Amino acid sequence: MTRFENNLVNLVSLSNSLKKKFVKDYNLPVDVFAEPMFTDALKLLDGQFCVAKKLQDFLVAVNSFKTEEDFFVYSSDLLQKVVKSVSSTEEYVDFTTRDMNEYNLNTKSNVASEKLYQEKNLDKTFVSFDLKSANYVSLVYAGVFGTVSEDYDYKTFMSEFTEFEHFKNSKNFRQTLFGNLCPKRQQKVQKFLVQGLYEVLGFDENTKVFSFTSDELVVEGDLSQVDLDTLKGTVFEDCVRVTEFVLEPCESTTGKMYYVKNFGQSFELKMVPKQYYTQAYKKVLNEDLTDSDLMFFQDGLLAKFLSPMFV
Repeated sequence: MTRFENNLVNLVSLSNSLKKKFVKDYNLPVDVFAEPMFTDALKLLDGQFCVAKKLQDFLVAVNSFKTEEDFFVYSSDLLQKVVKSVSSTEEYVDFTTRDMNEYNLNTKSNVASEKLYQEKNLDKTFVSFDLKSANYVSLVYAGVFGTVSEDYDYKTFMSEFTEFEHFKNSKNFRQTLFGNLCPKRQQKVQKFLVQGLYEVLGFDENTKVFSFTSDELVVEGDLSQVDLDTLKGTVFEDCVRVTEFVLEPCESTTGKMYYVKNFGQSFELKMVPKQYYTQAYKKVLNEDLTDSDLMFFQDGLLAKFLSPMFV
C-alpha cells in the first residue's frame, strides 16, 4: 500500500466536517463525501490537483491535535492572528486611508478583452500570465509589508505564523485571510499590476486579449511570440506564472459545451459543475465511467444520474 492509499484509508475514518474542510481548503471539485465515491474521486483527481501531497499535509496538521475541535479552533485562531498582525501595522493603516487614485488604470492603454470560453475559440492557442498569490502580491507592492526581499513570498510570510504546510498552501485560507484586509483596495492594486504587466510585455491594441482580470492576463498566440526577458528586473519577475495552452472542447450529451485547457502534459477543465466533474475528467482521459461517477448529493440525499452527462 502506498502512502497515498494509506492516507486515504485514514481520511475515510475522519468526520464529514473534516473531509469537507479538506475539499474546501484546496478548492477540489468534489461534492460527494460518502464512500467509496469520495476516495474514488480523490484518486482520480490526483493527477490534476496533486491530491496526494495536499492530503499528506492536511493529515499532518489534523493529527497534531487531540481532537477535531482543537484543529478547527487552531485554524480559526491562526486566521485571526495573521489578520491582527497585518492590520495593526502602520503600513496597513496607511494603505486603508491612502488616496487610491495612484492605482488608476492608464486610459491610454485601456485593455479591451473578449470572453475566452466560446466555441469560436476552440483549437486556438493562448498564453496565460497569472499573478501568483495576487492578493498577497498586491499588498507587497503597496508597501504593506514594508521593504521585503525578492524571495519573501506568501509561504515565507505564513511561516512566521504556522509550522503546518497545509495552512501555507491552502488557497481557501489565503482568500479568507486577505478577504479581511481591504479586498476592494487589493483588487484595485491587482488590476493596476495586471495592466502594468500588459505594458511591460509590450502588448498593444493589436494584441488579442481574452482575459484581463485582477489576477490574470490571457492573450491569443504562443510563447514564441512573447519576449519573457522583458519581465527580468521588474516587479513581475518572480510573481507571474506563464503557461501556454490550447482550448479544446468537452461536449456533453445534452450538447452543452464545456472546455479543456490543454497544457500539453496536463489539462484543466473549465465551466464544469462539481456534480459532473469526474465524468468530464474521464471523458478527457478516455476512461470508462463507473457508478461512483454518476453519484451526487441533492438536498442532503445521495442520488444517481440515470444517464451520464459525458460519454
